[in-house]
Amino acid sequence: MLDVPNMSVDDVLDLYDQNISSNTRVVVFPHIDNVVGLVHPVKELAQLARDRGVEIVTVDGAQSVGMLELNVSDMGVDLYCTSPHKWIQSPKGLGLMYMSQQLQDAVPPMWVTWGQARWRGSIRRFEDYGTRNLPELLALGDAIDFQLSLGTRAKLERYRYLWEFFRAATRESDHVLWRSPESWSMSASLFAVEVKDKVSTEVSDSMYRAHGYVFRPFRTQGLNTLRISPNVYNTEEEIERFFALTARL
Repeated sequence: MLDVPNMSVDDVLDLYDQNISSNTRVVVFPHIDNVVGLVHPVKELAQLARDRGVEIVTVDGAQSVGMLELNVSDMGVDLYCTSPHKWIQSPKGLGLMYMSQQLQDAVPPMWVTWGQARWRGSIRRFEDYGTRNLPELLALGDAIDFQLSLGTRAKLERYRYLWEFFRAATRESDHVLWRSPESWSMSASLFAVEVKDKVSTEVSDSMYRAHGYVFRPFRTQGLNTLRISPNVYNTEEEIERFFALTARL
């Protein structure tokens, strides 16, 4: 199992470099890993892939859009996709996708809807429906406006504060173990912890049923962790209560 807490940018790049072969044509990776919260060096990985002859670089931004400050056009990727019901907090059932102009010109749409001639040269050729779900789209617009009103930098500072608060509490705890990157530069407001000598699925079920806490447990790849994702509205008191309650399990 990887030593995630001590991983560096070079470690991540080496891992991908070892697994890209002369046959690799497409590389797909998350901006923020959804299990332990490892932030991938997107621009560096994209350049590495290009240097190794990869044709298409695709990024899963499900856990990054709405949390991080992003400039997708500067990343050197072909596709950057997200599910905005997560950190943008719009209704489920919607998706957002960035596609480079070069890839738009090279790849035909999988679904062909009306307006192909009208939309030539536009990414709208890749939409897979003819009739929009207007309530969802309007709600997405409102959700984006709300997130922008909070301020990207202000949100990021809040996320870092909550990460640091939780990390400090873990260092002082004798029953909660940190399983995510130790450095904020490799981390996000999504991280993994382990309750010592407890099964994560049982901890998750107990904390939800008895106290209303919602965590996603992971029992794969040698992990026994809870994924914690504090948002801007979460409080220090909620974090302190987590440690107090898990100590009684």
